[in-house]
Amino acid sequence: MTTSEKLFLVLAEELNFSRAAKKSFISQQALSEHIKRLEQYYGLALFIRFPSVKLTEAGKNVQKTLQVIQSLEQNLKMELGKFQNGTFGTIRFGINYTRAKLLIPTLFEHYHIKYPNIKIELVLEETVNMQEMMKQGKIDSFLGINGIYDEPLKATLLSYENIYLIASKKYLIEKLGWELKNIEDHFTEVELQNFNGLPFAMNHSKSTTYQLLNQYMEKNKINLKNLMVVSDYQILENVCRTGYLASFCTQIYLPIISQNNALYPPDFYLYALPLKDLQKSIHSELVYNQMLSYPEYVLDFFNILKESVKEWLV
Repeated sequence: MTTSEKLFLVLAEELNFSRAAKKSFISQQALSEHIKRLEQYYGLALFIRFPSVKLTEAGKNVQKTLQVIQSLEQNLKMELGKFQNGTFGTIRFGINYTRAKLLIPTLFEHYHIKYPNIKIELVLEETVNMQEMMKQGKIDSFLGINGIYDEPLKATLLSYENIYLIASKKYLIEKLGWELKNIEDHFTEVELQNFNGLPFAMNHSKSTTYQLLNQYMEKNKINLKNLMVVSDYQILENVCRTGYLASFCTQIYLPIISQNNALYPPDFYLYALPLKDLQKSIHSELVYNQMLSYPEYVLDFFNILKESVKEWLV
């Protein structure tokens, strides 16, 4: 059943928008929008709203049918639970592009061993877009970054991460005048004010990292020379290795930079410098619909995702 159908059943039982919304952990406006969507789908009014809320004749028929469907779904889940090793199904999961590249290959390998017949449909989007997709029922859950979630969405914290400035040896020496022997001394926190006016490559403006940095720079009157905008961290990394630009990355990407450094001569190494005042400013969370009863194979996917995030941050 869809979220709208489940909300319809709650309202049909309560016959009061305020009580039904409270019971469903959503706003009255959100509930009303779900009911209107269902009425548009059927092309009929399902409720009489004034002077009091009542089911129309069409609404009574929809209620009876949905109650049967609800019962059948519950029975089906119980039956399928007996055959867990042969489970079939689909997980529609949202995640941003960079984290998908890092997390999904290993996550899928571990998950596929246990659930070889489950299909995973990935949607690569930013957090704000995935929130809307959840409300529209287009995805079942997603990995969000620094989101603010309205009911019925609920978030489980997965990690806190730092934001790092990444730059090559050439950049640090030529642009900041650092001496080679002293570069290692700057591996504690650095102040972004020291990079004011210097050339940078930045992530796309919709990304959470960009928004956090932009707010911080506006507050502290920092103006970086933004010469490139791209949403792919691998491109940002490779551009920074030329020594002409610096950029930023979140903590989860540091193992990739370290691995790739081994492929380049020292002049092309990238140094990751933690930014002062922006420590633990990124938090990732598993976002799901608390109104839904997720099957066991989805809950196991959530658990493997949590472990995958932990592994990358070790």
